[in-house]
Amino acid sequence: NLKILIFSSVITLLSFQYTSAQVYPTSDPTNIGNWVLNNTVSDEFDSGTLDEVKWQIQGKNGIYKSNFIGRAPSQFNPNNVLVENDKLKIRTKWEPSFPFSSTPQNGVAYENITTAALISKQQFQYGYMEIMSKAAKAEITSSFWTTGFQSELDMFEMFGDPKDVNLAWRKRLKFNMISWDPN
Repeated sequence: NLKILIFSSVITLLSFQYTSAQVYPTSDPTNIGNWVLNNTVSDEFDSGTLDEVKWQIQGKNGIYKSNFIGRAPSQFNPNNVLVENDKLKIRTKWEPSFPFSSTPQNGVAYENITTAALISKQQFQYGYMEIMSKAAKAEITSSFWTTGFQSELDMFEMFGDPKDVNLAWRKRLKFNMISWDPN
C-alpha cells in the first residue's frame, strides 16, 4: 500500500482531467485504459480549503507521521500549507523565531527555515497518478513521492536554484525507486 507525500513545493494535484462530465487521465483523454477515478486520494484543491479528510499536514496538532519533522535545516510548520486560487501552496519561510526541534538530523540543526508537507490519509496499492506542479525557485527540495512496505517511489525530487555550481546536478528532475529492505 502506498501513501502520497508532498514536500515543499507549490503543487496542484490534478489526478484526472474533467471532460464532458467524465473524469479521464490527461494522458488518456478517451479512456482507452478504462481508468476509474479514486476519489479517496484525488484532489483538485478547488474547494477553497484543504480537505483534511484526505490529507495529514505534517506537524498539525504535534503529529509528525514517521517522526519526519523536516529536512534539516528546515522544519515543517503546518501554517505553511494553504489553498489559494484552486492550488495547493506549500510555503517555505525564513522564520528564526519558530520553536525548532533541538535534535539535529544527521548532524544538521533545524534552524531559521520552515516549510511544510502533506501525507495522504488513504492508501492504495496500484494506479495511475498525475500531478501538475511548480518546484520552488529557491535552494530547497521540492518533491512528490510515495512510500510503501520497505520502499519509496519518488516521482520527482528536485533542489531549486542552487547557488553552488557543484550542486547544479540537484536541479535536474530526479526519479528514484528506493528499497529500505536491509537485505
